[in-house]
Amino acid sequence: MLRQHWSLIICGAVVFVFSGASGVAMELHVGPGQQYATIQEALAHAEDGYIIKVHPDPEGYPGNITVSKAVYIWGWDGDDYADPELVFIDGDHEYPCMQLFNKDIGLASLTLTHGLAAAGGAVYVSAATVTIDNCHITNSVATYAGGGIYIELVLPRFCGQLVKSQSGLPRSLRG
Repeated sequence: MLRQHWSLIICGAVVFVFSGASGVAMELHVGPGQQYATIQEALAHAEDGYIIKVHPDPEGYPGNITVSKAVYIWGWDGDDYADPELVFIDGDHEYPCMQLFNKDIGLASLTLTHGLAAAGGAVYVSAATVTIDNCHITNSVATYAGGGIYIELVLPRFCGQLVKSQSGLPRSLRG
């Protein structure tokens, strides 16, 4: 049985190759003047294998995003990956920035900040194969474990991260 989605991971770059009926991955665009105003709205319309390109917005994007589809979400400046500082997801000190479940999920060129949760203030990962490339994970708090990232039931792939100013008990990586 062939899988519909393969990924090749190279530190500093992430290459996703999609296989499907059309042979081309569908793209959804998020941001000012784009198809969707929020990442969660784009996710509601995405299917497995979609690429969600998030354009810079000076207001940022609201956190509390749940991802349970095999998608790739990247900061995008129109021609290439965006500077992660220009595309940020803000938990507003009330919610986790992102929760990732049960699929192959890729994140690139994003800043995840001001998250708050019991586990994984910025990013909570459960039973998902996750690639996180060139993301800044900052200023997040977990009351139990994993101020920046909490991972259970999976081994993630990280390339070129900046993780700083986190708070939580040292149980961040569990298998």
